[in-house]
Amino acid sequence: MRRVITNVPDDKVGLTINLLLQDGLTMIQKIKENDTWTVIGQSPSASAPETPSAPTSETAPAAAPKPEPPSKPKPQAPPEAHTAGGSAPTGAAAAGLHDPKDLKISDAAAAFIAGEEAFIPFRYEDVSNNATIGYGHHKGLTAAQIDAAFPDGLTEDQAWEVLLSDTEDFARQVRARVTVKLTQYQMDALIMVAYHRGNIRPEAPLVNAGENERVADSIAGVTTTGGTYNAGIAARSRKVADLYLHGTYPAPQRTRSQLKAAGIQLVKDRYPDRLNTVGNNFGRSTEPAQKQQAAQAYRRMTGALP
Repeated sequence: MRRVITNVPDDKVGLTINLLLQDGLTMIQKIKENDTWTVIGQSPSASAPETPSAPTSETAPAAAPKPEPPSKPKPQAPPEAHTAGGSAPTGAAAAGLHDPKDLKISDAAAAFIAGEEAFIPFRYEDVSNNATIGYGHHKGLTAAQIDAAFPDGLTEDQAWEVLLSDTEDFARQVRARVTVKLTQYQMDALIMVAYHRGNIRPEAPLVNAGENERVADSIAGVTTTGGTYNAGIAARSRKVADLYLHGTYPAPQRTRSQLKAAGIQLVKDRYPDRLNTVGNNFGRSTEPAQKQQAAQAYRRMTGALP
């Protein structure tokens, strides 16, 4: 119930309010209008008279934002691995850092090693005068030890398996010396260094300290063999250093098919008496063991003798 009484003079306001109270209208408002009053009464069950609402967020002044605490700098992710002239390793390379024990050499890195070494199916002496066979397999073995291990030489498939076995041996060396997580391309680069030089002793402490620029400098600094500067070794070292630092996989110089064809042609061109003029071209006479290795590997790859 609601009642409105208008034009109430000053001396009648009190009386008007009392009358409304007697009628049970306990919610009273009085409004001055010119020289008189308007008195409004409501019962408690009626809706309460509207009162101005609090300012909304649209009208109220916005509170000053609380200053946020300075955020910690986020560590930068290693660059994504990519290749020059080939597809990048998938999976691990794209996923970032890994415990070295969970990594092995990628196909892209193995292909680069093969292209740098070339495929030679018989024992020869490399540029450092090491007795070698296949894709640069020597590991400190003597000529007699290689001849005993591979009396019939190596086909390209066999040489590839020996290469992968050798890279796994060098990967174990990396795992033993490196105590921090690596990307796939960093692991590949360190395996390459160990494969070509035999160890990663100069680089391992720098890797563990996170000194990646210095690691790359150390890798790129490998430019000699037997104390003599070698342009091919220097170029290879620069590529491996760039791989370690930036994840850029160098394109292999030749495919496996091309390397196999070149190895077969080498036997055809040099058999039987010029098989020991590879590497530094020392001009040694061909040994019987080399002739057998070359002839048997050639036969198994081509179905004929050279």
